[in-house]
Amino acid sequence: MPVKKKILIVDDSPVNLILLDSILSRVGYNVIQATNGEDAIQIARKEHPDLIILDIVMPGIDGLEAASRLKDQSATRTIPIIFVSSLVKKHSSMLKKMMPGHAFLPKPFKKQALLKEIREHLENPGPSKAGEDFCPKIG
Repeated sequence: MPVKKKILIVDDSPVNLILLDSILSRVGYNVIQATNGEDAIQIARKEHPDLIILDIVMPGIDGLEAASRLKDQSATRTIPIIFVSSLVKKHSSMLKKMMPGHAFLPKPFKKQALLKEIREHLENPGPSKAGEDFCPKIG
């Protein structure tokens, strides 16, 4: 039996955590949760998830800062990150320049779009297409 892939979901909204956990658990992922950027960093170091789904707007350490700190640490540097945020539609070009190689999906997200991004990142690690099907392309 194959080992379940572990996904860390990070969001300060309990409703979003429940929704993401439900979607991902139903399709067979092992889900762990954090409610802020600081906890996300600590949990990622300890649990070594295969992928992180990260909200951007959170109190304290926001998602962009948490991602930056994760990428600065050798133990967490290679973990793919998918940002899911209401900021994506309005600021997609800026976000892609700030955090190249990551996927950005807008809230509210479509379940199939999220699952497609997750599969793509888990099956093809490396530079992301950054949600090209769901966000405007740069340049």
